[in-house]
Amino acid sequence: MITGTRAQVTRLMHRRAEDAGEHVEEDLQHPLGHVRSQTLSRGTRFPVVEEFHVVAPSGVIEKQKKNFEEVWRETCRQLQLPA
Repeated sequence: MITGTRAQVTRLMHRRAEDAGEHVEEDLQHPLGHVRSQTLSRGTRFPVVEEFHVVAPSGVIEKQKKNFEEVWRETCRQLQLPA
């Protein structure tokens, strides 16, 4: 996790995405100004994985289910992706 002002973190996200050849999506119509970059895009066959980096307020409530890490590692293993 990276902390800073919204502007600092957004600039960092843009810089990292540019270095990795990724796109940053910004929705300024959203009341909080939605900002995210997709670092791993889903494939066309199951199982699929996708990964995003987002700018969000600190203190967000954890929503991850108890078995997520195990399922994520197994899915990445099946797809031959780094976990």
